[in-house]
Amino acid sequence: MQAYSLQQRQSNKLSESVWSWCEPLISKCIRYQDMYNISDVRELIETGRFQLFPHHNQQSCFVTELVVYPQSTALNLIFCAGRFDDLEEMLPSIENFARHFGATKLYGGGRKGWVKKAQHLGFHAENIISKKI
Repeated sequence: MQAYSLQQRQSNKLSESVWSWCEPLISKCIRYQDMYNISDVRELIETGRFQLFPHHNQQSCFVTELVVYPQSTALNLIFCAGRFDDLEEMLPSIENFARHFGATKLYGGGRKGWVKKAQHLGFHAENIISKKI
């Protein structure tokens, strides 16, 4: 599996082709948060800050971000879009990518149903609180 930073693409045709089917999937996820719009996501992929992992069947993709903290590095699963079975299939490659860059943890947010659905993959709930100011 290849991670795409649109900036690092081999040809415009490839990246536009991949983006054309990933964009609607990611757009569905964007509805559940208010930190990014689809233009932001594309720009962050193009600049290399985010990574795009498309599934070969063109029905699912991950958008991730490597986050370096003072004591560790983690891979933030920002958007997990598409079919859960596809995402589950992709997870070992995502984990290998994260390890390659020194990450020791994967994390991400989502609807409550994700906790139970991903538990068998080693994920567990962590608490977070937020407040709009």
